[in-house]
Amino acid sequence: MKRILILILALFSLAKASNIDFNTLSLQAKEEKKHILVFFHSPGCGFCTRMQRDTLHTNTVEKQIKNNFIYVDININDYGVVLYKDFRGSRGNFARYLDYDIYPSVVFIDGNNEMIYAQAGYQKREYFSKLLSYISARAYEDMGIEEFKGKN
Repeated sequence: MKRILILILALFSLAKASNIDFNTLSLQAKEEKKHILVFFHSPGCGFCTRMQRDTLHTNTVEKQIKNNFIYVDININDYGVVLYKDFRGSRGNFARYLDYDIYPSVVFIDGNNEMIYAQAGYQKREYFSKLLSYISARAYEDMGIEEFKGKN
């Protein structure tokens, strides 16, 4: 009986695991003229929960994400493999590979599979909405975020 329970739990955890292939997602982003928005978070992180509730899951931000981004939610403790260029590994190792192992963190990747912008830490809705506009307008090609905020 114990073996059956262990087998069922193992199968359940494997079924829950899903892989994330940024090499494929970047092709989709290029085709759709969008960016990839990666949200890194960890269980038990109060600021992560707060950012999900008070920033990401607000009407304004949800609409911006839906219209302009391919959203990838990464709980660093979930199972599954992440593929990004020559990287292949766990979600937590992927965050460390990008040098963003402070949670929450957001990373933006373009259609060429290049990381174009990243920010660690909790972001309030107003600032994050400006950041999404900055990325979706490709203003990062011409100016910094502070200059963009001053003009918009």
